[in-house]
Amino acid sequence: MTTQAQRAAQSFTAHRNALTALLTEIPEERAAHTPWEGAMNFISLSDHLDVSAKGILAAIAGLAPSREVVPSQSLQEARTRLQDSGQQVAQALSGLGDDDLARARPLADV
Repeated sequence: MTTQAQRAAQSFTAHRNALTALLTEIPEERAAHTPWEGAMNFISLSDHLDVSAKGILAAIAGLAPSREVVPSQSLQEARTRLQDSGQQVAQALSGLGDDDLARARPLADV
């Protein structure tokens, strides 16, 4: 039987896998492409999701998340970071109990 925590991990992974799959198809020379003015490019979007994953890990550990973004220097670096942080979050979520997932934190703490 699948637990609530395992379902959360599966959902998290499924959503990130779509972007990860897209990033594998983007050539390095198109990494700075933006679909419209003011939009994030592929590297920035990947870095943004990496930071959000690290925020989830911090919240699970009871820590305040850092909003610091260290920009990836290449699309390959961004891909690797996104994949690594996604695996870490999925593993952390899978290890939680249903009571852990039921805890709520005020947004001011996040």
